[in-house]
Amino acid sequence: TEALAEELRDWGPKVSTHDYGGSPSTEIVKAATALDAGLIVLANSGTRAEAVLMGSVAHRVMSHASCPVLVVRPGANRRQ
Repeated sequence: TEALAEELRDWGPKVSTHDYGGSPSTEIVKAATALDAGLIVLANSGTRAEAVLMGSVAHRVMSHASCPVLVVRPGANRRQ
């Protein structure tokens, strides 16, 4: 996490890392509210079937966040 945050620090937007315990979706939404976040960015590598059967963190965050949520699917062709 810190390595990725360090990589992004010179990119443009403010990047910070925090450690939380609990339900991932709940903690993400609470942190975004506490930090007055303007955008939540999540990576989602689950399949659609998994999301339907179990629900997904990304879906729950999108449903409860008070700011925009961008869900990205990591790929092999990551820009350098």
